[in-house]
Amino acid sequence: MKGRLVIAGDAAHLTPPFMEQGVCAGIGDAANLACKLCRCCRDESEISLLKTYETEQKPNAANYIGTAVRLGGLINRMRNSG
Repeated sequence: MKGRLVIAGDAAHLTPPFMEQGVCAGIGDAANLACKLCRCCRDESEISLLKTYETEQKPNAANYIGTAVRLGGLINRMRNSG
């Protein structure tokens, strides 16, 4: 895997802090990636397995981020109205 770079966890998606999901999503990302890397290093799977990482994790991250942004907007409106 020389010359390859994989970004996981909070480095891969900057989740706003409103739902406290950044760490949980990061742990899920790291576990997913670690499992795939182990399988590839042990020759239990083809290296192409690593290409599934983004397609599996990206929708989850987008959902967390979208929900956190909406919740943050609600919290900020409540703070500013009081």
